[in-house]
Amino acid sequence: MQLTDIEIATAVIFVVLQLADVWTTVTALKIGATEANGIVEWLMRKLGKGWVLVKLVVSIGGAYFAWAGGAIWAVWVLCALLAFVVIHNYRIIKDRKARGF
Repeated sequence: MQLTDIEIATAVIFVVLQLADVWTTVTALKIGATEANGIVEWLMRKLGKGWVLVKLVVSIGGAYFAWAGGAIWAVWVLCALLAFVVIHNYRIIKDRKARGF
């Protein structure tokens, strides 16, 4: 099966946003922010750094099943939500650094 341009773009954007989410989360936590997502916070307490693997497996698995079910639009919805989280995390990082954290 050959992927279309939109499918390639969807996969690349989804993966980049996943990595950006992890990076901005870890960076924000290092400078004193707290995790707002209760499920992720619980995973962090239970698994330590292993939370990243679980988050990526669940996220990528969910996207795969949506995509395989013909709902590539759902992956774009996930991308939009991830973009919101990454922007939010970035603003927290920027604010905390401006205040000397």
